[in-house]
Amino acid sequence: MSIEADIRQWNGKSGHDIRGIYSRYKDQPELSESLVELSADHDLETGATWLLKHHLETSSGTLDSRLSERLIGCVSGFASWEARLHLLQMLDGLEIPDGAVGQLAKFVDACLDDRKTLVRAWSYHGLQHLARLDPSRHADILARLKRAEETEHAASAKVRLRKAIAAVSNI
Repeated sequence: MSIEADIRQWNGKSGHDIRGIYSRYKDQPELSESLVELSADHDLETGATWLLKHHLETSSGTLDSRLSERLIGCVSGFASWEARLHLLQMLDGLEIPDGAVGQLAKFVDACLDDRKTLVRAWSYHGLQHLARLDPSRHADILARLKRAEETEHAASAKVRLRKAIAAVSNI
């Protein structure tokens, strides 16, 4: 069996099963590269991005700039809200090269309008990340976050929004 086959067989819901997949493949030398590649497949994007996020969290690692750029190149094709959420949640673990900042900004902008509260909430973190990556965006991002503070109604999103405003204000 391969990691691709295991993700295809995963029901998309079971945390126990996806953690089992991770346990089987966590020591694979090219795991991050495989997961980035699998993230480009609509049928695998949710499982692959979850596994990649989990891998970065458990290994305290980062995704190098080459793989980060490849992953960001997939985001415009993400069909599942879960894959979008996973990418937003792993931004701190990505080494984002200058050439990928524009595409990341488009992705974050699209996520700001997502109907899923969690995606919207984490998109504020994405704006915070963009402000650190590109200081020329700082003033615009801070203004956008403050405007969002007036219109955001979901409590979980408001918490993330306040954290993003505080972080961007301190840059």
